[in-house]
Amino acid sequence: MLSVGLDVFVYGVALIAAATWPDPGYRGVFSSPVLACGGLVAAGAGLRLERRYVVITTIGIFAVYGTCLLIDVTRNATIIDWTTSRVLFWVILFAASGYLGDVVAARTRSIAIDSANKALDAERARERFGTYVGKEVAALALASRDVVLGGRRQPVAILFCDLRGFTT
Repeated sequence: MLSVGLDVFVYGVALIAAATWPDPGYRGVFSSPVLACGGLVAAGAGLRLERRYVVITTIGIFAVYGTCLLIDVTRNATIIDWTTSRVLFWVILFAASGYLGDVVAARTRSIAIDSANKALDAERARERFGTYVGKEVAALALASRDVVLGGRRQPVAILFCDLRGFTT
């Protein structure tokens, strides 16, 4: 959670500073090259594998965005050059970036859980097989590409024999 706050804070400081102390070429928050980084911050939040972090990051980015719009309207009204369509474009872009972050979080988490489950299943199979044969034989058999977990049907010949005098 701290890293999410740090991401939004760093993004916010850069964008709010650009709006608060505009350089001579500043034409509003939409002319700032830092603005597009918000989409990267929102999408990158998905790498934390938690959807709530993506939501919190996206809300934080919209809060920074709103703050900059407020600064532009109150302090930079004479120099801003933006239209409603431009505002709408950036709102949609940030929302889409948040959605992308959500998809990244869900898919990456799913892949990680599937991989962990497969590793756990393989370890369980190795342990079960190891109760019937030696650990070395089990490891060798499971490492072979010919062994199919779950078994397979095939005709076999079995010889039962008894050593003379051993059974008694």
